[in-house]
Amino acid sequence: MENSFYYFFSATPQVLAGIISLFGVLVIFKLDSIKFKLLGIGESILEFEKIYLESTLGEKLNIKILDIEVINKIKRSINLKDIVRLKSVIDSVNIESINEHRAKYESLFMYRNNLIDRTVFFSIITAITIVFCLLAIPFGKILLKHHCILYLLFFMVIICLAFIFYQLISILKEALKESAV
Repeated sequence: MENSFYYFFSATPQVLAGIISLFGVLVIFKLDSIKFKLLGIGESILEFEKIYLESTLGEKLNIKILDIEVINKIKRSINLKDIVRLKSVIDSVNIESINEHRAKYESLFMYRNNLIDRTVFFSIITAITIVFCLLAIPFGKILLKHHCILYLLFFMVIICLAFIFYQLISILKEALKESAV
């Protein structure tokens, strides 16, 4: 029983640390992909403006969809790869013709923020479980004398592990989808 105790409470943190590091790499890759798509939406707004101006209707009416200041803000945000600033610029434009772009941007931006929030939350839960397991090791001699407490600790850690694995797998499954929204 003593060996099992020490193996379990020392191996569990190692496994969790390995999983969370691999998990972090995959989520960061997905966040980078989402950022690329968000910047692409900004570029498509600029392309839409350019196509409209070059069309016969745009030439006849000589009307721009976006004013030059907004165009420059969008270009600057794209060059800086600043998706938060780009969101504020897109939100500030009140033109019906870019509503579809705005809706796509908002949806993808919210998906990104949700992915970040869930990842951080379950990373914290994982870290707490790791610390809890490591804190149990120095009290091994005491815990081994009290079987009820020992079984309760095993049970609690296994429940936490199942919960963590389920949530991390659901986040990874979502993050590894080809299309985010």
